[in-house]
Amino acid sequence: MAGSSLFEADPDEIRSFVYTTDAMTLTAQRSKAGSPLAIQVTYADSRTPRHCVSRPDLAGVLSSLSKARVEKRIHQKDLKVAYPQILGRIEVKDAVVGEPIAPWTLFTAKDQATVAVEQDGVAYITNISLAVIKKIEGGCAELGKS
Repeated sequence: MAGSSLFEADPDEIRSFVYTTDAMTLTAQRSKAGSPLAIQVTYADSRTPRHCVSRPDLAGVLSSLSKARVEKRIHQKDLKVAYPQILGRIEVKDAVVGEPIAPWTLFTAKDQATVAVEQDGVAYITNISLAVIKKIEGGCAELGKS
């Protein structure tokens, strides 16, 4: 399992990307491969929703996540002890309808040095950078075309 990718998808073929936390939901979608993504960000508090358009690679996020690798499998019972902070949940849909990509729940350790992923009831330590997650959480300010 170590070294394997979390999902197999061409970043240009990703049609929908959703990142959900307790504080926000970011939805990015497109109808045509390689085209820009329309982004909508809604917030749990009273902030006004944001809308913008991103470059086709979602400011590098899709490329980074498509290169995400499993570093080590961890036991489910150890996940919430070693990685108590839930970052959010990612759902990705690509052009291949018959092979859905299982959603990921992202966790981090107290020191925020590493990111763990739970997917289909299996937990992994990954090489996902917390900086990529922070970029997603930055919404249109980080991901929108300038």
